[in-house]
Parts: sequence; structure tokens; C-alpha cells
Amino acid sequence: MAPPRIEKRLVCISGFRQHHGSPNGIERLWMKLRKHESPTTRVSYVEWNTDWSGFAEHIMRTGTEDSGELDVRVFAYSWGAGHGFRSLATELGHRGIDISAAVLSDGVYHSWRAIWRSIWSPFWTPRIVVPKNVKKVWWFRQHEDKPAGHNLVAERPGSTTIHDPQVMTVIHAYMDEAPEFHRRCLMSARSDR
Repeated sequence: MAPPRIEKRLVCISGFRQHHGSPNGIERLWMKLRKHESPTTRVSYVEWNTDWSGFAEHIMRTGTEDSGELDVRVFAYSWGAGHGFRSLATELGHRGIDISAAVLSDGVYHSWRAIWRSIWSPFWTPRIVVPKNVKKVWWFRQHEDKPAGHNLVAERPGSTTIHDPQVMTVIHAYMDEAPEFHRRCLMSARSDR
């Protein structure tokens, strides 16, 4: 008998300079979320600059045969939100897969052509465009230091609900550790779509 297909994916995406070789808040969140693992639920911890096309293929290949029944939720920090989350959402969208919920902490805009824009942009305020296949987004941001989370905007207004941000009074380096962020991620992981 074939093993069961994966029906639910909880994906934790780290920020810049965070990796599997060092402890960080996203890794701690992943440890908390692992209690949801089962033969049909997979909890993953991936780095912000992962091969997103390959990871999306893996999700599609191991998921439910009907992509509309696959429940993907993403929890991301910094460039993990500004690059990783956006890239994964785009790649999943190419494959007809939605992200039912995302929780982002201090998401920072990323561009390979102008990396400096994540911290300073004199003529243009960066924003993170949430792909149209993302259904709900909760986000946390801070204004205490740079880099600071950038505004979110829906690629297709009406298809994505972006909740108001929760503004924190901690610096960027601790936003992935914020108890409020972890609580929201745990709530989103448990809830129905």
C-alpha cells in the first residue's frame, strides 16, 4: 500500500544570515510547530534563498492529487518574507496551488539587482507584493531600526485578505523571536482554512 499523500504543509522560512547551522527564532518556531506532524501533515524549515521551483515541485509531487485540497501555510521572517515567501507563492501559483494563510514577521523587500533597497531607497518606498494565490496574511513589523518591515500590497485586491500590521517595539534582529509572532503562527497552524 502506498504511503498517504501530504494534505497539509506548514513551511517556516528563515531570514537573511539565518541557516540550518545556527539557532534562530524561525528554527524555534519550527520546533514548536512539529507537534502537528503526521503522515498527512509536514512541517518544513527552509532557508530564504532555497531553490523555490524545486521545493514547489516537491510539494506538488507529494501532495494531494487535487491541488485544491492541499493546505499550505507559510511562516516567514525578513528576507524569508520579502523573497522566500513571495518566491514560493509564485512557484506554487504556477502549479495551481494556493497558500491558505501566511504569517510574516518584519518582511523586508528583496531584489537581486538592488539589494541596498532593503535598507535605503531615496526615491521609491519598497513594498512587498503578495501573490494572488495567497488567501490570508497576518503581519508584524517594527520601526525601531533598519532594516524595517516594508508595506504589503495584494497583487490582486479582493483575492487576498491582508490584516492590519501589528507594530512591535523591538529591533529587527529579534522579530523572529517575538512571542506575538509565534502565537499567531501557532494559531494559524491549528485553525481551519
